[in-house]
This record gives sequence, C-alpha cells and structure tokens, in this order.
Amino acid sequence: MSRSTHPFKVVVFVGLGQMGTALCTHLIRAGLTVVGVDPAESARANARHLGLDVFDSLRHVPRGGDVVVASVGTPDDLWSVIRDYKTMGEERPPVFVNMSTVGPATATHVDDYLKRVCPASQFIESPVTGGVARTARRESAIICGSSDSTSLEALVPLLALMGSRLIRCNSVHTASAAKLVNNIASLNNTLGTIEALAFGQRLGLTIEDMLSILEQGTGASYIANNTLKRVFIDGDTQRGFALELALKDLNLVLSEADSLDLNLPSTKATRARLFESMGPLTSGQPYTVVSRSYGLHSVHKPRQQQTEANLE
Repeated sequence: MSRSTHPFKVVVFVGLGQMGTALCTHLIRAGLTVVGVDPAESARANARHLGLDVFDSLRHVPRGGDVVVASVGTPDDLWSVIRDYKTMGEERPPVFVNMSTVGPATATHVDDYLKRVCPASQFIESPVTGGVARTARRESAIICGSSDSTSLEALVPLLALMGSRLIRCNSVHTASAAKLVNNIASLNNTLGTIEALAFGQRLGLTIEDMLSILEQGTGASYIANNTLKRVFIDGDTQRGFALELALKDLNLVLSEADSLDLNLPSTKATRARLFESMGPLTSGQPYTVVSRSYGLHSVHKPRQQQTEANLE
C-alpha cells in the first residue's frame, strides 16, 4: 500500500522491542514517517539503525503526528504511555492504537479514561497474534476493536500494512478478550504437546518421529508443526514468546476468570509449570524453555538468536 492511500502519514510508535521494531519496519517500507519512543536506551539505539528519530517519552516528541501506536509489555506500561499521551495537549494525535496484550479490563478502563480526559481522541484496541518472526514477514493477524466503528474503519488501511489478516471485533473489550483466548489455547497446547513428547521419548520414540506423527494426525497444530519443530529440529532455542510475557498473559487470563467465577484448572497448571521454569538462567528466554524440565532438548546445536520480547 502506498503512502498516499491512507490519511496517516506520521506515526508515533511507542515500544521499540522486537515486536515493535518488526511492526515499525513495515510502516517505514510503506513510506510513512515513523517517530520512535522507548524508555530503554538499548531499544532506542537499535531503532536508530532503521533511521528513526527516537525519544524516551511521548512528552519529548516535538510534533504530535497523526496516530500513536503502542506495543508495550504490561498494563502498567500502557497506563504510563496513556498518561504521557494526555500531557501532549493540542499536539496530541487524535488516534491511539494499542497493539499490546493487556486484557479486557485494562483495555476497557483505558477506553473509558480517554473518553473522559481526551474526548476528541479515539482508542483502538489492536493486539497482534503470530509472534515476532511471522510479524516480521507480515504474516501475523491483528485483532481490532473500538467503540467507534467509523474510526476503526479509517484505521484499517494502516493496520493492513502491519498484518496479513485483520479480525474485527465489536469493542475494545472483545478484541482484547479474543487475544487472551488465543493465548490460552496456544500456551496450554504447547505444554500438552511437550508432555506428549516427553512421554513418547521415555517409550523409545524420537522427537523427529513424534513431530512427524503429530503433523499427520489429529494432534496437529501450529505449535507442533512450527513452534516445537523450530525448537527441537532446527535448534532455534533462543527465539520465541518470552517466558515472562507468557506468565503475564496467563495472570491476566486467570484474573479475568476469577472475576467471572470461572475455574480454569488446565490454565492454572500451565501457569504453575511455567513459573517453576523461572530463574536466573531463564530470564529473557522463550517459554518453551519449560521443555528442559522434562528432559527434552534440541536434536541440533542451538543457533544464536535473540529472544522474542512481545506476543503472539
């Protein structure tokens, strides 16, 4: 899509981790002007290689731009960005897009808050699912929702620059909830498949044979066919959804479930198992590091790659 086919020419992008950088790259290639914001100097230094003007806070961005896009780690991080957005005053871009996973409670509270304190602004909830590698190839899906359908439709051409598929929801609440639904299924699926591989390995099956069997049978899934094949067959043990972020998302899920008086025992067990994998040697590692506790290891020497810091 060329730069002239949509109204957003200057994008202020907050959150320059691996996911944010992957998304920014698509915007730059489309000819948009992207201004980067991240409190971490290391992230700003990496973003400068893309040719971005970078700042440590929205408060220091000299011009407002047409839209603010946030891809940050936690609900608290998003609220920090929202507070800075409020202080921009008349220079504030009229549209705020959240591409982070923060849960429906936070997404709804942010939407209500902006309606009160920045009534001219529109909030769009647009979490990304697919991971950094697929996002870098523009193969991820973007789940989007807003209380203002007109604003959402106006934003669609911009979102389409960053993802291969847009999944529209009828509110910020349902868009954020849909992302958590995806992550419940993905994380529980991963732990179940890892346990199946550990079981089969003890019975004399090889990981290669088991993944091939799963690919051909009813146990097939994206996790088995792609994520775990990449880990165990390709030896790519350093890239993937960060363990800390996986735990953050499961905490969001279980908090929402408690408010609904809904018991999710499998998800609780998955969270507990991932939490047991936390430690000094797993900081920043992908959540698939949990496979080590089952005695599973890559069949090839791991490649040196950076860990994906934001979901899928």
